[in-house]
Amino acid sequence: MGRGRQKAKATRVARDLKYSNTDMDL
Repeated sequence: MGRGRQKAKATRVARDLKYSNTDMDL
């Protein structure tokens, strides 16, 4: 249970960072 949630959270954070980097480049 906690494991899947942690993984989902990590994925969401990684996605946010990716979008943030793209915005910074722009």
